[in-house]
Amino acid sequence: PADADFWIGLPSEEHHRVSPLQQFRPAPNEEFSSFTRAFISQPDGLQARAWRNRGGAKGDSPSVWSAELGGGGGIANARGLARIYRAPSLGNFVAEKQQERMCRVSVATEKDAMLLLPTRFSEGFMLRMSNRVSAHTDDDSVNIREGAFGHVGAGGSIGFADPRHGMSMGYVMNQMGKSVLLDERGEGLVEAAYQCADRNS
Repeated sequence: PADADFWIGLPSEEHHRVSPLQQFRPAPNEEFSSFTRAFISQPDGLQARAWRNRGGAKGDSPSVWSAELGGGGGIANARGLARIYRAPSLGNFVAEKQQERMCRVSVATEKDAMLLLPTRFSEGFMLRMSNRVSAHTDDDSVNIREGAFGHVGAGGSIGFADPRHGMSMGYVMNQMGKSVLLDERGEGLVEAAYQCADRNS
């Protein structure tokens, strides 16, 4: 209904459009997040089991692209991702009370059991997470503004809606980053988008 270039279960005739993921390659003496350290050092730990739970399928492969994996199988370009979030950004997607719940914290943690850093979620969405200002945690963050909601994806992608600014945004990449949430690439683009929105308001 959103006419978005977004798929959960990519048809085989669209496979030629997929840009394969490039794995993150750490620099010498790279500092890793708590999540990554746990993933590497604890092969039977929660992080490794969740990340590797593919039933033997290679994560970035045609069979996985075509599988209808609702919890992590979305394939889109940035425009398609932004279009998914466009209707809620304009306030005409769900009832007003539901929209308020999408923008409001329903669960917050000091240390999320999976991500191993402070998190804030509404009903089904990630909210602003300002971990870069804390000296007590990894600096992975989600720098959308208060009142916005969305979700990050593996490697540093993001899609979100901000009803207060009437904007939606999608950022995707094929070069994986080291962050569990956003890294400096995505954060810089989100901040630039907000600067443009501020100038136009």
